[in-house]
Amino acid sequence: MNTAHWASSRSWSEHWEDALRSKVGIGEAALTSGEAYARHDTQLDVAIDKGSAHAVAGADRRIPHQVSIVFPVLDDTSWGVLVDRWAVHHETAAGLMSGAVPPALIIDAEQAGISLLPGLPEQGPPLTWSCSCSHELVGRAQPVARTAAARAAAARIETAKIETARIKASEAADSDSTEDDSVPSIKQPCKHTAAALLIIGQQIEDDPFELLALRGRTRTEVREALLERRADLAGPTQRPSVPAAEAWSQAPQPLPSPLRLPGHPGELSAFASEPPPSAPFTTRGLQELADDAARRAWHLLDAGAPAQLHLDAPTDLARRAAEAEGSPQFRELVERSGLTHQELSARATAWCLAGSAGVGVQLGHSRLVRVSPIAQLRQSADGSWFRYEKPNRRWLLVAGPADQAEVLLSPDPIAV
Repeated sequence: MNTAHWASSRSWSEHWEDALRSKVGIGEAALTSGEAYARHDTQLDVAIDKGSAHAVAGADRRIPHQVSIVFPVLDDTSWGVLVDRWAVHHETAAGLMSGAVPPALIIDAEQAGISLLPGLPEQGPPLTWSCSCSHELVGRAQPVARTAAARAAAARIETAKIETARIKASEAADSDSTEDDSVPSIKQPCKHTAAALLIIGQQIEDDPFELLALRGRTRTEVREALLERRADLAGPTQRPSVPAAEAWSQAPQPLPSPLRLPGHPGELSAFASEPPPSAPFTTRGLQELADDAARRAWHLLDAGAPAQLHLDAPTDLARRAAEAEGSPQFRELVERSGLTHQELSARATAWCLAGSAGVGVQLGHSRLVRVSPIAQLRQSADGSWFRYEKPNRRWLLVAGPADQAEVLLSPDPIAV
């Protein structure tokens, strides 16, 4: 079985809880009790520091319970081994630098004989904990029975409670020991400590660097050590200094050969997540924008086509409509622009025939000069001529631009 794949298919919290069960030896009864208490005590929070974690359970009580958990830290030699392994794997190093730490890191460390999770005997004591709940009855006033009979009844009830609790604890211990003989036999944590341990797993799920902190290194320390090690692996990067006069006298080196242009524009990779609901754009819209930029860049490199970055919004809409006409994207442009299908199609046709000048005439930036029953001629601001016809009760650009109006007066003019 591929252990790296197995690790990547499980979450950090699943690894953590599995270690609490199988390596530390915490029984299901204690974990179930801790999970129920964590749901009840919504104020329970765990502060993680180097090699330790602290929590206050029952903060709304008159006397809250103090929970302390001590985690054995790794020595400098073990950390050096881990950093060396992470530095040579580019994906692991990039993940640690960006904060995207995969759970496969656990298996990678164990392959080096180092456990990031608690419980392996060779890494020292797995975990130690304490909770002040064991002393909660000290100094607390107990109710006084009014009669001897009442005092005796109260004593019998307390004795029964203690015996019941002892029997349940014994049964739980027996059940845990029969499930797996390899699980160590330890004193089970109280519900406050168990809840804190489970919450630590959730915090590690949110930020895996919390586990590294429990092992003795903060996020900043791990990153700095990783950068330093990768710099050592890369070797010296600075070229020896050269006097300015000597550098000026040297013959320039030939330029590198230009890269070969791909046969088609590239495609943007899928985004890792959706934009927030408040964002003024959608994933699909951003994808279309990136694809459009890639097509412009490709045509610019392929045939020297203008990038058209100077276009105003109406003209750029016509350009995009011309590229999308006949596809579902064209219908979406109609809906988003608020134009009719006929008007956007007319603008797209104007762009195909005459570019931005044709769109300007279509938008009315021209003057009507000659009119006939079959056609009309319009002149743009730069003096170019365009021919319009009305096949379906709507004047449409059919030819242009032309320097002379006479070129467009024939029954079958040719776009020039």
